[in-house]
Amino acid sequence: PLLTISELRLIQGDFAGAEAAARDALGLLSAALPAGHFATAVAECRVGQALAGQGKAEDARPFLEAGAGALTASDRAEVDAYHDECLAALEAL
Repeated sequence: PLLTISELRLIQGDFAGAEAAARDALGLLSAALPAGHFATAVAECRVGQALAGQGKAEDARPFLEAGAGALTASDRAEVDAYHDECLAALEAL
């Protein structure tokens, strides 16, 4: 639910709310899943997108790079949309 909340807040332009939800998701997922898991990578991307939306490009870059890298390494077809979204945010910095 936290990843969904972060996505909805990004769509609404509530970047601070999106950051909070994505950071909460990242903390929980990082503790529960193995390193490089696609869900953790999506959370990293969402934190980065939220930071970028707040004009914090330099803070956003490491989250977007880490998320995009992990999603690139994933062999799961369902992550393609997340990967493209993350790369687009990175390229827009």
